[in-house]
This record gives sequence, structure tokens and C-alpha cells, in this order.
Amino acid sequence: MPKYKILNYVKSCKISLFCSNGFSSSSNQTLTRSIRSESKAVVVGGGIVGLSTLYHLAKKGWSDVLLLERKELTSGSTWHAAGLLPIFNINYTIGQLHKYSVEMYQRLEKETGVDIGFRQCTNLRVACTNDRWDEYMYYRYCRHN
Repeated sequence: MPKYKILNYVKSCKISLFCSNGFSSSSNQTLTRSIRSESKAVVVGGGIVGLSTLYHLAKKGWSDVLLLERKELTSGSTWHAAGLLPIFNINYTIGQLHKYSVEMYQRLEKETGVDIGFRQCTNLRVACTNDRWDEYMYYRYCRHN
């Protein structure tokens, strides 16, 4: 997502964002350069976990939240992550988290009007042994229960 779109979205949620590199746009200098003396919550890190936390707090109506990022948003390990969300998973809870993530990425595009680059595709798994077949059938069971 372009940085100016992130800033506009953050500003619309009335949430403060501070990056030590002075990340800002001309219309948002005050927003990004000031740190409030008191906040209900402080989110440290502007990677996928920090931004997701900030997003979900904003969706819950929290406005007194501060995000701190050392460099630029998503410039750490999030930057080079593959972003794979396999719903075909051995753990039901992780599978549900992946399913929620897919739905959230689709919602983000509608909420922000920005193509975030999320592409849903399928995968093919081949079982060459009976043990692998049993494992895949277990995945299937987990997915549907």
C-alpha cells in the first residue's frame, strides 16, 4: 500500500504514527512528528503484526493509540515475507487464522480503495505415499470440522 494511503487511513482513524526516520507526507507533518504524552496503547513496530494490531484496535474504536516504528513501515522482515496463507493446514486454529487473514485482505482493499497486491490462488499437493495421503486426509478433516 502506498505510504500516503497508509497515512491518510491512519489519520482517518485518529491514531498517531511516529517513525524515527521522519516518515511523513507534506500534509501530515504534524501527525508524524509529534508523540502524544499519554496513550491508551503503544504499538511497537510497523510490521505486519504491529500494523494488524493497530488496525484491529482502530476497528474496535480505539483512537488514543500510538504506533512506533524505527525505520519505515513494513521495512523489516515483513518486507520480504512471501505472504502465503495456506488454508489447507493441519491445525484447525491456524487454518481459521489464515481464513480470517484472507477475508481481511479482501476487506482492506474495499476499505482503502487501494490494490494491496493480494492474489488468491490455489495449490496442488501430491501424495506419493500412503502416509502422505493419510496426512492430507487429516488436513481435509481439520478444514471441515
